[in-house]
Parts: sequence; structure tokens; C-alpha cells
Amino acid sequence: MRSAHGIFVFLRSMMDNPTRIGAVLPSSSALARMMAKQIRLSPGEAIVEIGAGTGVVTAALLEAGVPRDALYVVELDPRLADYLRKRFPGVEILQGDAATLTDLLPAHRIGRIASVVSSLPIRPMPKSVQKSIVEAAFAVLKPKGSFIQYTYPPFSPLRDPSLNIEGTRLGRIWFNVPPAAVWRFQKKA
Repeated sequence: MRSAHGIFVFLRSMMDNPTRIGAVLPSSSALARMMAKQIRLSPGEAIVEIGAGTGVVTAALLEAGVPRDALYVVELDPRLADYLRKRFPGVEILQGDAATLTDLLPAHRIGRIASVVSSLPIRPMPKSVQKSIVEAAFAVLKPKGSFIQYTYPPFSPLRDPSLNIEGTRLGRIWFNVPPAAVWRFQKKA
């Protein structure tokens, strides 16, 4: 559910830096639930969420059973990171760039991340930025870990063959503004 305060924080951040915020509204709860239901977490593993915004997906991950101490949330915008710390006590909120995940996460978590869940506006980013984010994600993921991403167009948001990943479209949420598709990416064998 979108709170009035959350929407206000989102709009302030969007006005301050419109190129960094890639949506016209925070993600819908239906989209967040679809992303959260893709998570498979074994003991000793953790989840990383990047581009958390106001925490709609964060809330869905927690509701889906991800323990607070197994969730690392990365947000670049300082205002949104502060908002997330207040909204989700006990969840590790890391203010920083998703391309530096290996530096942001504790060393004992590297290679023990089951999934990286991304709400970043990755499709329109320059290919070099996409590549740095995707490589950082796969550097922290366990073998056969998943990178979960949503996008608005019907085609894959990550189509650069040099990424060496394969994507599967998991579904489309029509009750999102605009409608969005959820994708799972894994390293090619």
C-alpha cells in the first residue's frame, strides 16, 4: 500500500533528480508481490534489493517471509534511504550505488545471495552502466542465483549479449502504472 508520506518522499526525490527515478509512481503492490514470489531462500542465504525507492517491494519481500536480517536494501538517493531506515527497522539499508555491491555488502554475504531484486530503471541506462550493475549483482550472487528485474516494455530489459545472461519473462502486471513485466535472469551455463 502506498502511504501519503511515501508518495511525497518519492515525488521530492523525483523532482530533485528526475533522471535517477525511472517511474511516474512507486511500484504497485501487485507488481511487488509478483517479484517477491520469485524468491527462494535457503538457510544462510540473503536477498539484496536494489533501487528500493519507497519500499513497496521491500514490504512485499518481508510479507513473503524474507527475514529482516537476511535482507539488504540498496538505495542511491539519500532521502529515500533515510525514509527506508525509518520504515523498515531491523533491515540493513545501504545508501550507495548498485554497481558497487561487493563493497557495500558484508564480506561473509558475497556468494551467499540467493537473488538480487531490482527496481532500477535499467533498460534506458547506457550499456556500460547496465553492465556494471549486472556484473556487480552476479559477483555477489550464489551459483545459479537470480537477478529479478521489472520493465515496462514487453521485451527484455537486458539484451546485450556481452552480459552472458539469459532471461525468462515471468509475467505481466496490468494493474501497475504503467503495466510492467517481471523477468528472471541467470548466468548462461
